[in-house]
Amino acid sequence: MLFAITLIVGCDEPKADLSAPHTHRVAAITFQYPQNWRITEESATPEIHSITVETPGEAIVIFHSYPIADGHDLTTFS
Repeated sequence: MLFAITLIVGCDEPKADLSAPHTHRVAAITFQYPQNWRITEESATPEIHSITVETPGEAIVIFHSYPIADGHDLTTFS
């Protein structure tokens, strides 16, 4: 699997609460995220899995998982 993460950070963002992080597990994907963040959207097809995590402020993290065969090297991607 190839993973891509996009992080968009807002100003005056509340501090992430790492005292007891949540764990999200689905298929081959497992990750932890701060207690005061929440998963707001998740979609999956046989080819692409997308998860959106929002902070209590205005920032979001978007996680995409693609088959490795669809991936590009870093130079091509950027």
